Amino acid sequence: MVDDGLLLPIATSGENAKPSKGGFISLVTSKLKDARPVIKSVSLPHWMADEATKAHLSLSHVLQEAPTQKLRK
Repeated sequence: MVDDGLLLPIATSGENAKPSKGGFISLVTSKLKDARPVIKSVSLPHWMADEATKAHLSLSHVLQEAPTQKLRK
């Protein structure tokens, strides 16, 4: 699904899984792409770095969100 640009369904823990009437629960496994972190150097305006620090933002997390959203479209 990922290779085809489709979103993966959100996983449900086994104890929270409730099959519909007449349905069943099936365990599904998948092999995801290499998720090892890669270090990239990014330049930000000083004021932006200061504001991110004041807001307790993880810049690493924020910078992962944007490409994730763009690549899911």
